[in-house]
Amino acid sequence: MNSPIRSPVHDEDDQGEVFLDESDIIHEVTVDNEDLPDADEDEPGSDAALTCGSLDDVLHQIYLLSLVMVLRLQDREFQSFFAKGWLLLHVSMAVQIVYFERKLDDLAHDWQARCGDIALTLSWVFFLVLIHVMRFLVQPEPDDSVHIFTGHTDELYTVACSPTDATLVATGGGDDQGFFWRINRGDWASEIQGHKDSVSSLAFSTDGQLLASGGFDGLVQIWDTSSGNLKCALDGPGGGIEWLSWHPRGHAVLAGSEDSTVWMWNADRGAYLNMFSGHGSSVTCGDFTPDGKTICTGSDDATLRIWNPKSGENIHVIRGHPYHTDGLTCLTISSDSTLALTGSKDSSVHMVNLTTGKVVSSLVSHTDSIECVAFAPSSPWAATGSMDQKLIIWDLQHSSPRSTCEHEEGVSCLTWLGTSRYLATGCVDGKVRVWDSLSGDCVRTFSGHSSVIQAISVSANRDFLVSVSLDGTARVFEIAEFQ
Repeated sequence: MNSPIRSPVHDEDDQGEVFLDESDIIHEVTVDNEDLPDADEDEPGSDAALTCGSLDDVLHQIYLLSLVMVLRLQDREFQSFFAKGWLLLHVSMAVQIVYFERKLDDLAHDWQARCGDIALTLSWVFFLVLIHVMRFLVQPEPDDSVHIFTGHTDELYTVACSPTDATLVATGGGDDQGFFWRINRGDWASEIQGHKDSVSSLAFSTDGQLLASGGFDGLVQIWDTSSGNLKCALDGPGGGIEWLSWHPRGHAVLAGSEDSTVWMWNADRGAYLNMFSGHGSSVTCGDFTPDGKTICTGSDDATLRIWNPKSGENIHVIRGHPYHTDGLTCLTISSDSTLALTGSKDSSVHMVNLTTGKVVSSLVSHTDSIECVAFAPSSPWAATGSMDQKLIIWDLQHSSPRSTCEHEEGVSCLTWLGTSRYLATGCVDGKVRVWDSLSGDCVRTFSGHSSVIQAISVSANRDFLVSVSLDGTARVFEIAEFQ
């Protein structure tokens, strides 16, 4: 008879424990150690297994999302780099799984889970091959420039060619500095320092002796072009400098500011001359008339103001019907100092008599913001460029378009090539195009830039055109044939 089990109810000394001895064994079974599960092996339905499965799903979704996003990019170099990186990652994961985490024969137990990894690895291999095939089939656009200046480290906004030195160029941009440099002299450059914000405007004096630099920090600096040294710094404006202009027969410099004022200084003495106040918003464009007797300024307040430079008197204010209904973006003045042509964000172009202050003509054909306007140097014509992808050459005697020149994207800047019948446009698509104003035909397209062209300028000998772009480069194109 088996010994009785000592009940804790009847024996307080046992404190609730039950004791068994060998006589209580009923049947003994022998178990092979291989039949026992490992202590650290997770059951298929355990929390650890579910967590690993969820992590794999998340990683696969990230891989697929990355593939879709990279396919949408146009940068082949980045796509190739990205694909090589993911391919290396997958190969590394495979090596880790095979040699560090499990034996080869263990892969047979979860081959379905590994199929996804293999498929993803093969997809990156295919993608890498596709990139190289595309690179072979799709040839990059040619670079037609004869010189590239790459001294800047950010977007470029402004360029000016010296009116007397055929090789001297100045550029400025978002890296808070400018440079003097020379066409076809890649080993020479001189920095324009001292600005604490983007260099937004540059202008050479008429005699080429001085350069004015204006920045979004509200500072104007005057530079001696022969030495590259700073001559003086001019302050006063309470906002960024929108544009700069020199008097046609002296060293008086004019600057329009975001704070709605216009300032004039004597650059030789670094002295303040006058401040013109009256606009209600940023002064976006302005200039001296060619005879030097009048100043014209346009503003984001949709007005044109005509000033006496000596007294500071506001002679005329042009606003309201039939003038612009939105901010002015650009203006140009006729060579006889009698007319101003202005463009606006409202897509209209108007011609104003500077003596009477009256609108004498309205040029209506564009459908988007006007970005640039220019009188023809040797004919009663004008050219206007717009974000509606059109350059229009106007017959001013009849206030009608002579030619409409279609572009692939918006026209951001234009210039006539000397006194010739040709003019050039800089565009949002990064191209510079040369047009024959008589026929309206595009006679040359210059490629090289990869982003929006912000400004263009022509060298003193008319042999070169310099363009600056948001791609951070300045490029020189040869235009000697268009004289």
